Amino acid sequence: AGSRGAGFERVPCDLVPCMAMTFDDGPGGLTGGILDALRERGTAATFYMLGQNAARHPDLVRRVAAEGHQVGNHTWNHPRLPMLDDAEIGEQLADTAALLRQLSGQPVSTFRPPYGDVDQRVLRVAGQPAVMWSIDTRDWAGADDATLAQYTVSAPRPGSIVLMHDIQAVTARVLPGILDGLLD
Repeated sequence: AGSRGAGFERVPCDLVPCMAMTFDDGPGGLTGGILDALRERGTAATFYMLGQNAARHPDLVRRVAAEGHQVGNHTWNHPRLPMLDDAEIGEQLADTAALLRQLSGQPVSTFRPPYGDVDQRVLRVAGQPAVMWSIDTRDWAGADDATLAQYTVSAPRPGSIVLMHDIQAVTARVLPGILDGLLD
């Protein structure tokens, strides 16, 4: 545990091909293993956390931040934000942001709308950037380990934002190989 974590290192992405690895819906029982795989490879990620899961796993939120990963807001309980009224949208994001700030000690400056479902009204109420993705691994959809790993290594390009979920067992199983493949 001597290293501060890869997220504290500044990589010159104008000189080195960079991409973003993001994990949604946690933290949960598999998040620790995902953090281990990232730490072993000196790699940082962004974790878009649900408030209800952060409340259940406060130590994992603290660990994500302590190891240099970015913490992002994925709402309290994963609703379709455009279906909510302004007050409900504000509550989903504000309650989650407050908890994540308290636990992580980080500013929570971006959100990821559940299902990628966002419109101008949601953006106005949120008052901060919605971070989407360019590569959806669909790790929740039942792909076998080899297929998921092959796609997740071959699809990204410099600048890609890859979407995975730290609550999916397949992701936890194949992530070490994915990271090795991407680093190669």
